[in-house]
Amino acid sequence: MDPIAEFLRREKERLADLWEQEVRRELPALQHLPRPVLLDHLFELLASLAAWIEGRPDDADVGFQALIEGHALQRLGYGVGLETLMREYGKLRYVVLR
Repeated sequence: MDPIAEFLRREKERLADLWEQEVRRELPALQHLPRPVLLDHLFELLASLAAWIEGRPDDADVGFQALIEGHALQRLGYGVGLETLMREYGKLRYVVLR
């Protein structure tokens, strides 16, 4: 098992908490969202990243497809624009690397 993939799986709750703090502080368009809505696809994304890192693209694609079909549309439904959506992913990258 890849150590980075294992880290993503093992620390998913902590990463979610840190990410939530980051986006609520830095992205005003997401501050009003309830926690379940804010975290809607985060765990799928982390699991998909772990699968991708391990060289399992078919497993990774399942989660990535959910993001394409659901996450962006859900955010748009709450009035969150594309720029904020992209910054949201950037905040996740920041939290994981930190």
